[in-house]
Amino acid sequence: MLGRETRERQYLGFDVARMIGIEPCTGFITYYARFDITHILKLITKVEASTSDQRIKDIVDFVKKQQGEYGLWEYAKPLASRWVTFDIFRNLKDVLSESDWVNLEPRTPFQPYPSKLKRF
Repeated sequence: MLGRETRERQYLGFDVARMIGIEPCTGFITYYARFDITHILKLITKVEASTSDQRIKDIVDFVKKQQGEYGLWEYAKPLASRWVTFDIFRNLKDVLSESDWVNLEPRTPFQPYPSKLKRF
């Protein structure tokens, strides 16, 4: 998950919104994955990774940059905004600046799929 270079703003807090019942739970198998950055941030705090890894620092910087002018992280459905904000604050508090996290995986550069060549 840390190797994924793209970040979608519209899914920031999707997992929290689904847990509190704002978003529907459509099942375990879906046609495409929604990568919720706050859920990845929660997993980072569980494994006690630190911001000394550049990929984690980029995720934390992206989440902080998405904060609104009133200090909230806005979600598409306003009822979930305060819960998303609470979850993000709690996870940002738990991200460590230094730990025993060993980063041996090289950073993979992101390249989009090449455009398909036209036959005619």
